[in-house]
Amino acid sequence: MQLHGRFPLAQQLGFTGSGRLVAVVPNEPACSGLGDSGTASMEYRVSGPNPLVLINGNELCPVLGLAQPPPQQPPEPQDPA
Repeated sequence: MQLHGRFPLAQQLGFTGSGRLVAVVPNEPACSGLGDSGTASMEYRVSGPNPLVLINGNELCPVLGLAQPPPQQPPEPQDPA
């Protein structure tokens, strides 16, 4: 599952993307509802298998990866022939 948004903690940890990022999370119960809620806290965990997690109520949703979406450019105008 992909979540689009701003993740300020990622930049503090050295991710050199723009403010808008995509967080890839597993499709599992701990992550369900994150896309609908609109807001989640990101936490850096010093030890354990999941260094970055999104907090979903009392559940910890592991962040599998972060990516910067490609720049959005308007389509090239078509030449009417």
